[in-house]
Amino acid sequence: MCGVAVNREVFVTLFDRNYLHHGLALYRSLIANLDFPFSLYALCVDQPSFNAISQLGLEDFKPISLEAVETDELRLAKASRTAQEYCWTLTPFTFDFVFNLEPNAEQVTYLDSDLWLRDNCRIIFDEFYRSSKHALITKHAYHPDYDQTATAGKFCVQFLIFKRHGSIAIRQSWQQQCLDWCFARHENGKFGDQKYLDGWPKSFPDLVHVLSAESAIMGPWNAKRFPYSDAVAWHFHGVRINPSDQDDARVTMNNVYTIPDPTNTNVYQPYASELLACYNFFRSNFEGIYGKKT
Repeated sequence: MCGVAVNREVFVTLFDRNYLHHGLALYRSLIANLDFPFSLYALCVDQPSFNAISQLGLEDFKPISLEAVETDELRLAKASRTAQEYCWTLTPFTFDFVFNLEPNAEQVTYLDSDLWLRDNCRIIFDEFYRSSKHALITKHAYHPDYDQTATAGKFCVQFLIFKRHGSIAIRQSWQQQCLDWCFARHENGKFGDQKYLDGWPKSFPDLVHVLSAESAIMGPWNAKRFPYSDAVAWHFHGVRINPSDQDDARVTMNNVYTIPDPTNTNVYQPYASELLACYNFFRSNFEGIYGKKT
């Protein structure tokens, strides 16, 4: 890759049982699209998700038990946060969890569990290597109709790369910020774990690279801005399995955004089929995940 020898890319994601099927869909998309070896670590925020991924027994899809890595500081923060807010609080720590497990890994890439590859993401890594920086972040790249920069932030916690040594200052700063405040509301220029990223290009100009290929990772907030075919990865924010239809599961999505018909046909419908397949796999084969085994 652009003269940089990488034997294997190391990814990390996190989820609980409600996003377990998203995590499997993400893994399957990596298998289908990458032309290089990889490992995907999953920080499993509850025991059912850890048990399920463990039982899959896949060499390149590796569960991490929250209980094994959770610190006293994290437990203290958890007491005052919702499940969603605590997952956001955990995100900055996932890199160090994996670095500790993978002593030879020079970098770790975080992926949101509701991200799905449609093509090889090599172009993102290639741009990062050419930058000679130590961290990579990506813009929301909003369509003007959905610009939420002021509240949700300019950058999106969806695809982040941190090198082991050069990004320590960023990781430690972000970890402390999220321990101090990480809530699902906009307050004093903060929002969850995400608005903190807005300051990185100025605070760490020699360390942080902002991905210039803005349409390489797309989501509903820019589906009207770029051709869907530009995206190598899609962020399916708001796409869920309807929990009230467990006997006849259906995929629903946040209707705040307008999705163009070609994008719906060629991106959302294939993902919905994949997500349902992953959901039904767990429901059929794992007792207590999504009801009884059929």
